[in-house]
Amino acid sequence: ITYNEPLTQNSFLSLQYRISYEDELKDQQAFYTDASFDPASQKINQQMTSKYESGYWKHRVGPGFRYAKDRNTIVANVFYQYSELEGKIAGGQNDDISKKFHNFIYFGMINYAFNKENSIRVFLRSSTNSPSVTQLQSIFDVSNPQYLSIGNKDLDPSFSHNFNFHYIHSNIEKGRTFMWMFSASNQQNYISSSTLYCPTGFALTQFGDMKDVPLNSKGEPYTPQRITSYENLDGYWSLRTHISLGLPLS
Repeated sequence: ITYNEPLTQNSFLSLQYRISYEDELKDQQAFYTDASFDPASQKINQQMTSKYESGYWKHRVGPGFRYAKDRNTIVANVFYQYSELEGKIAGGQNDDISKKFHNFIYFGMINYAFNKENSIRVFLRSSTNSPSVTQLQSIFDVSNPQYLSIGNKDLDPSFSHNFNFHYIHSNIEKGRTFMWMFSASNQQNYISSSTLYCPTGFALTQFGDMKDVPLNSKGEPYTPQRITSYENLDGYWSLRTHISLGLPLS
């Protein structure tokens, strides 16, 4: 929903509201079987069987400004974003996920033509990436008994800042073109995986209470060699540039 209010012949103020919803469902089943692989002999493996469903609501509201005249355009928007993630995991282990996130995000764009031959375009935007249900779950995923994974309920959404710059020079009469593109991005609270390795196997009790530790078919706790979880990290940068020159051959 967008409401526009003209300020002058070439400029406008706006108020915007956006809403989105994402639904996810996963149903994973695992079974024990004997050497004959007879379906009649199969027994469900409760520890490796899991089902989860999640709903993710995102609300955005905020003001904006737009100026447009001839080939020149300026756009600026600021949004308050409220996100809510609700999820439920059922199986050999159970867990409920309920997280609420608050962020401010922005978008800016400048398209300016110095003359018929030279122009620049600048983009500045931010975005968020919320952790998934599996990244937040506080139970072990035992799909692979030797390489278990567990979520981190304290994860925060990652926040990205992106800058893009385009310069274009075009001489139609001489058939020459020159283009330079530069982009930079930075992520705060980047969601990364963290892996611990022990060749003799981990005692899972050090990662949670006994009631949370999954058991194998013999009723014994798993002793995986590798455990993977997730963490928020800072200092993620990406820089890119591209130069293109076009000249006639004759």
